[in-house]
Amino acid sequence: MERTRECIGCGAAASSGDAAAARRSRAAPAAAAPYTAGMGERRFGTRQTWWHVVAWAVFMAAACATARAVEPVVPRAVEPRHTIELVAADPDIVTPVGCTHDARGRLLVIESHTHFRPANYPGPPHDRIRLVEDSDGDGRADRFSTFFEGTRATMALRAGADGWIYVATRSEVFRIRDTDGDDVADARERLTILETKGDYPHDGLGGLAFDPAGRLLFGLGENLGHPYRLVAADGSSWSGGGEGGGVFRCTTGASGTGAAAGSRLERVATGFWNPFGLCVDPMGRLFAVDNDPDGRPPCRLIDVAPCGDYGYQFRYGRGGRHPLQAWDGELPGTLPMAAGTGEAPCSVVLFDGALWVTSWGANRIEAFLPQARGATAAATGKVVFQGGPDFRPVDASLAPDGSLVVTDWVDRSYELHRRGRIWRIKVATGQPRDTTDWPPLSPAELRARRLAGCDVQGRTDAAPATAADRV
Repeated sequence: MERTRECIGCGAAASSGDAAAARRSRAAPAAAAPYTAGMGERRFGTRQTWWHVVAWAVFMAAACATARAVEPVVPRAVEPRHTIELVAADPDIVTPVGCTHDARGRLLVIESHTHFRPANYPGPPHDRIRLVEDSDGDGRADRFSTFFEGTRATMALRAGADGWIYVATRSEVFRIRDTDGDDVADARERLTILETKGDYPHDGLGGLAFDPAGRLLFGLGENLGHPYRLVAADGSSWSGGGEGGGVFRCTTGASGTGAAAGSRLERVATGFWNPFGLCVDPMGRLFAVDNDPDGRPPCRLIDVAPCGDYGYQFRYGRGGRHPLQAWDGELPGTLPMAAGTGEAPCSVVLFDGALWVTSWGANRIEAFLPQARGATAAATGKVVFQGGPDFRPVDASLAPDGSLVVTDWVDRSYELHRRGRIWRIKVATGQPRDTTDWPPLSPAELRARRLAGCDVQGRTDAAPATAADRV
C-alpha cells in the first residue's frame, strides 16, 4: 500500500471495456430514428427511447452494485487443497488493516477511520480495534464491538504470549489489555514513540512480531527521509533520517530478560523501503516484506540478518535507481532479498508449511518456501489465491482452529471508502503442512548469528565468536 501515484483515487475509475460499452449505449439511441408503431403498439420518439435506456441503465447499475455488495467475488484458490470463505463484510467491518487473535482465540481487527480521511466522512473520528465474534458457530461473524479506540494511522496488531495486545500506529508502539473482563481495553502502556515531522500514514512504525526471546520486533518505514528519533519507555533512543527503513526491537518484560517492557531499544537491520510485515520462522529467522521499491521492482521478501544492510537509502532518491542504492545485494556490504513478491506486500505469516504473503497491489496471496543460501535464506514462491480488482488483502492471523484469517481493504483507493471484508482460508484436503522439515539454519547462518552476538534463540548471551567463525 505504498505507491500514491498508482492507487489514490483510482477505485472509482471504470475499465476501458466499461467505458467503451457506455459510449456504445449512449450512441445507439441517438442514431436511431423514430419508428412507426404497429397495431396495438405505442409510438416512442428518440427522446423517449433515450430516457428509457438511461432509466434501465441506472436500474441495472444499482442492481449490479447491490449484487456485488451482497455476493463479493470469491478469490480463486490455485490448489484444490485450499478453500476460502467470507467471515464478515461492510457495513459490519470497514477498511480493515491489522488483525490478531487474543488469548481466548477471538479476532481483533484494526478498523481505519483516519487513513486519508475524505471531507464529510461519516465514520468515527479515530481508528478502532474491533472485537469480531461468531456467537452461533455458523462460520460468519455476527457480533461486533469496540475493544479500543482513539488512535490515528493505526497500522499493526499482534497478541503477545503475556496476554497484552501490541499495537503500532504511525508514531507509537504501545500495548493494551482488558483487566476487568468487560471486553474493553482499560490498561495501556507505551513502549516507544517516534518523534519526527514525517506524517504520511503508512511509512512510519508498523510490522510487529516477537523473537524467540520474547522481545518485540517492529518496522519503521523510510519516513520520506525526514529526521527522526525513536525513544523507548526506558529512555533508550535511536536517531536517524534518510537512511531508509529499519527493523528495531525492544523488551516486553518477558521472563528471563531481566528488563521492563519498553527497554533496550536496538536497531536490528537497515536498508529497507518499508518493512510493513514481520514474521519469525521456527528456526528463529526473521522475515520481512518490504513495501515497496517505487521505480525499482519487485517488492521484497527479506531474511533479516542481525546488523544487515539491505541497500535502500532514501537520501539518494525515492525511485531506488541511484548507483549508491542497492536492491538485491548489488553493492558491497549489502545483502540480497530472499525473493521478489507481488506489488505492495503487507503481511507475512507462517501457514501450511510456508511463508504466506499478502499482496495488496496484485490482488493475491503468495506462498514462499525458504532454502539456506549462505548466511541468509533464499525462497521460491507461488500464487495460492488470486482475486479480482476488489480483493486487497492486508494482514493475516492464524486462528486457534488452524485456519488463516485475512483482512481485505477491498477498494484500490487509499481514501476511506466504507468498504471492507474478512476472509477465512482453510486446508480442505489433508492436514495443514507442519514445519517439522523446515529448513534448519545452515553453518553460515549459525556463524553469522554468533558474530552478531546472538544464538538461534535470539538471546544476546551466546558464546563469543571464535576464530573459525571469523573465517
